[in-house]
Formats: sequence, structure tokens, C-alpha cells
Amino acid sequence: MIPDAEQANTGELLDNTPEDTLRLWEVLFGDQTGYLKTFTGEQARFSNPSARQNELTRVANRTWRYPEQAPPAAAYLIRQSNMRKDSYFGVHLYRSTGAGRLAADAVDLVRALWVDGDGAKVPAPWPLPSAVVHSSHGREHFYWTLEQPIPAREAVKLNKRMAVAMGADRGKAGLSTVLRAPDTLNYKRDTPELVTMEITGGRYTANEIDSVVPELPVVLPRVCPGRLATKRPPWAKHIKSREFDLVEWMGIWGVPAGSEVMDSKGRKWRLLECPIAPPGKEHSDGVYIGHHASGAPWFQCYHDHGQGYTWQDVRPIFQPGCYIPWWVGVVSKSA
Repeated sequence: MIPDAEQANTGELLDNTPEDTLRLWEVLFGDQTGYLKTFTGEQARFSNPSARQNELTRVANRTWRYPEQAPPAAAYLIRQSNMRKDSYFGVHLYRSTGAGRLAADAVDLVRALWVDGDGAKVPAPWPLPSAVVHSSHGREHFYWTLEQPIPAREAVKLNKRMAVAMGADRGKAGLSTVLRAPDTLNYKRDTPELVTMEITGGRYTANEIDSVVPELPVVLPRVCPGRLATKRPPWAKHIKSREFDLVEWMGIWGVPAGSEVMDSKGRKWRLLECPIAPPGKEHSDGVYIGHHASGAPWFQCYHDHGQGYTWQDVRPIFQPGCYIPWWVGVVSKSA
């Protein structure tokens, strides 16, 4: 059953206070300072029955000073939920109030790891999560508090290893990840579900987790049959021959990728928010990223502001400096 707007706007859906969300943020951020990002959006099917599953509209990004503005931020997510909006928060802090959730703007150190289980469970030998958020029936978000903060990039690597080993959503391992706030409603399915939470309070060293989580499987580059080996020139040692992995790239650089969409010409994913949308026109519909059967990546936004934008324009938004020629680094190291 889809709740009607009048019921939602009167606040009858939830009479919750944001204490659980604040408790979760204490587990994740502790005494860190920075900027907290929130993301909310309404299921497009509420106004358009033919919309795709979990397509969001009326999306909004907001930034809050942490910890000073944590209480109003948590209360805001409850209010947004009462207005039939799915409510999310960034799982780590940021350094500035800049728009979006770019990986380059993440704080240098994070003090918690996260995995969107998406139905997968934590293996028995692993440390128990410090907090578990039940996003819907049979689906959880898992968090592990660290005794000492670790570099954000190292956290992403551990997140991805855990997600792959669990069979969880590895697309949520990156630095632009948003996950659901406790005590809000999940509108993804026809009957809204209350998001609940439990906290165990466990704290772990990064080494404790690293020691029990398997390394990522080694993926060997594909070799074209019949191609003869040739002697490489001396400068070729600086060129990476490994095939570009779009899924891995999205995880490392925090691309807000949603569900994968059927595509007969390759693979493609819906983005949860458009990286090129101007302020006030944020959206999650009609924006995709993917790669052709050849492996070549592409980007497409079907809104007016997306005309002319390609993969080459979008990649540096998430990965600053990606087009700096390789020889610049070589020259600087030898100087």
C-alpha cells in the first residue's frame, strides 16, 4: 500500500524521535568533526505508475556541520520520511560543504567500516558488527567501529573485500555511499517498512578485521587469441596494461550507482543522483553509466542539462587528475 500525501504530511506515518540515528552517528563518527551529507528522494512510482522500481524523484542533498548540527539533521531525515521520502545519510564525514559526495572531498581518516548486506549475512568467524541497521525484511546494513581511524582509501579496500566475501553489494563500498537512517520508512516496496537498528558496541582494530577477511580474487587481463608477443619499448613499463574495470572503478571512487539495468549491448547501471545536475535540479531518473561489449565506458544523462556530456567529462568529477599524462608522474619522480 502506498501512503497518500495527506497522511504523510500530517506526520501520522511516524511519531519517532531521531535518537537512534544520533546513536548510530556516534558509533560511526565518534569525536570526529566535519560535514555530514544527507540525501532524500521520493519514489517516482508515487506520481508515475510506469516508473522503474526504486527510481527516485524530488531528490535533495543537504550538508550539515558535525557534530553541531547533528540533532537537526537527524530530525530532518524523520520529517522527510514522513513526507514519503526515502532518507539516507553519508556513512563518513566530508571536509567541505561542496555539492554532491565526491570521494576527493572525504575526510582523510574514517573510524568505521560499512557493508550493505543486501540479504547477505556476516560469516561466523568474523567480528560481530558494532551496529546493524535493518533496512527491510531480511536485509541489513553492517558497521564495524575501529579503535583507531584508518585512511579512507584503506577503509574502502576493506569494505570491498568484506562485500565480495559476503556476497553483499560491493557497489556500496565506496566513499559516496549513503545508507538508510534508523527510524525512517523504507518506501522501496509497496508496503513501507520501518528501518530499525541494534548496537552491540564492539570496537576492533583494522588488523583484526583484515586477518579474517579474504583477499580479493586475482583477475588476470584478457589476452587476445593469436596475438604475437612483441618486445615492449623501455617507456612502456609505465603504462598499465590491466583492463579497465568499471565496477571496481565505481567502488573505489564512490560513484552512487544503483541497480544494474538490462542492456543487450554491454552493461549499465542507474545512478542514484546525476553528477552534472545544476543546483536545484538534482535527479536520479534518466541518468546511467555503463560499458559497451568492447569494455569502453560511457555516461548518459537524458535531461536537457546532460546534452553533450560524455564519460570523458564525468570521470574527472569522481577521479580528479585522471587525465594527467602518465609521463608527468615519471618526470616528477626522476627530477
